[in-house]
Amino acid sequence: MIDVQVEQYLQHAIVLFEKQRGRRPSARWLQVPRSGLRALLRLAHGQWPRAIEPTCAADVVRFAICDEYEIWLREERGLACSSVATLMWEARNFLAWQTGGGIDGWTGLGSSDVDRYMDLRAPKLTRCSLKDTAERLRSLLRYLHITSQVASRRTCQGT
Repeated sequence: MIDVQVEQYLQHAIVLFEKQRGRRPSARWLQVPRSGLRALLRLAHGQWPRAIEPTCAADVVRFAICDEYEIWLREERGLACSSVATLMWEARNFLAWQTGGGIDGWTGLGSSDVDRYMDLRAPKLTRCSLKDTAERLRSLLRYLHITSQVASRRTCQGT
């Protein structure tokens, strides 16, 4: 509901801009009012955009792993917010891909699963980005091994 109202406001702001200046605003202009609106919505609601609600049991487990992993990254490893955000993006992406196999999709995780994920990501990445992706994935696998959520240490060495 709020997203619709934000979009309506932005459309109204574009119309006003066109009336005042006689032209449409640049594509970058739309980012400026959104950042202020998002900050206001974060202030009012505590978090914006809102957290995604789990739709099945696998999502509940995956979200719990991601929450615990984020705490581990911040508290145990003491990483900066930007590093945590990058590592969390990869973790969410990998676990969402892996959960296609069901709720226990990562307990039997093997190096072939990691290789398939990397093969899926590889065509869109440069060599340097591929290395960064492997390092982020290695961090998640290390965490899963430390917390005994992955059966084999070899999985962590597979990337």
